[in-house]
Amino acid sequence: MSRDDIICMAHQAGLFDDDQEPLPEYLEHFAALVAAAALEQPEQEPVAYRFQSPATEEWLLGLEPPVGSRWAIEPLYTNPPRREWQGLTD
Repeated sequence: MSRDDIICMAHQAGLFDDDQEPLPEYLEHFAALVAAAALEQPEQEPVAYRFQSPATEEWLLGLEPPVGSRWAIEPLYTNPPRREWQGLTD
């Protein structure tokens, strides 16, 4: 959500008049806070782990990752972690 989206919603909610220019300082500050909060997403915790046995190379599932650095470990999530939108390129 961008600053302009937030200000448009503030117009729609009637927080200030359309002909009021420049924007009130509190609204600029509020828009910046909301935009920053929208970018902050809590980091998801894995719900399980997929790991590959170094001896048999078989993939296993478990609720906790195995101890030892020789295992290939992949965390599994209910929803993939969100990535920031990069936009389209020409």
